[in-house]
Amino acid sequence: MHEEQTTSTDRTGTRPLPWVGVSVFAVCLTLSVLCLLAASQTASSKIPIAVFAGDSFTGNYRFDEGERLQDLVGHELDGEVEVLNHAKPGARTLDIFMQVHQALWFHPRMDAVIIPLQTSKLLPWESPARMDKRGDNLKWWDVDLDSELWASLNMEYRRKVVIHKAGLLVGFIDMIEYLYVTHIQSPRERAEMREDRPSRREKIKRKIRDISQHWNDTPVVQSEVFESQASQDLEMLVRDLKERDVAILIVIVPTGNPELVSEVFSAQAQRNIEDARLTTVAWCNRNEVDFVDLSKSLPGSAYDDFSHLKGVEGNQVIASAVSQWIKGNLVTD
Repeated sequence: MHEEQTTSTDRTGTRPLPWVGVSVFAVCLTLSVLCLLAASQTASSKIPIAVFAGDSFTGNYRFDEGERLQDLVGHELDGEVEVLNHAKPGARTLDIFMQVHQALWFHPRMDAVIIPLQTSKLLPWESPARMDKRGDNLKWWDVDLDSELWASLNMEYRRKVVIHKAGLLVGFIDMIEYLYVTHIQSPRERAEMREDRPSRREKIKRKIRDISQHWNDTPVVQSEVFESQASQDLEMLVRDLKERDVAILIVIVPTGNPELVSEVFSAQAQRNIEDARLTTVAWCNRNEVDFVDLSKSLPGSAYDDFSHLKGVEGNQVIASAVSQWIKGNLVTD
């Protein structure tokens, strides 16, 4: 007696069509296209467009709508310039390059890029990896195999470029992430900041002590900074923007809360921080980039922790300086 064998075929002897896979493919593709189209609605704007790019200092969850840099600058310019913010937490300088290219997807006519830059950003030990999130931001690059960037990528990053470009969820996943961060993560983290529990303050203090020790033990050598990968990636962005005739402004901001630096950091650590500021200024001059130095203009009272602002007071200082520069470079009477 033979046992009856089962197969994956139906009674007609044919295998079912993979309708589930086809449906998922179609839905993902449709959603991605719709998300990208929705995000690009302002691409035909006839007024100048200025884009903020950077890390968590600029893409800061601590601010409600109306208190953010793009809101304050837009208000000061009275709608004469459209101001956008593509900054995201954890960004290295190559991520900033990709943020600009993400903005170019949606706004092919971009007029200015503003990058608030902490004076530690270009240091060799500050950003050991070229990109955050395992290189996910490579999906926004308009691939050019003859470009300087492609030549600088290792095989791992080149594979990531191919994988991301072949994906269906480029727009959809980013839209979901944006909605999650905007409506769930950021409100929750703002609530925790305002509640200001003792455990949170103690965690911040421990981190500051570690940072202080690191600055004390690590001198800043200008030639090493200029040769760092972070510096080279930002220089590549500067050249790219100049070729596109896009104005660029570097806003030099403090490495950290000035009051905490004065109170907690050793004299040697403070000298190293000053060397980092001077090196950042020298980097801007070397690359012929407009900059405004606000490293000594932001009050400690405007900070939440060591590295991030919390109140509109600090953002207003930055917004006023940026607005003044935009009026001189983009707005015509």
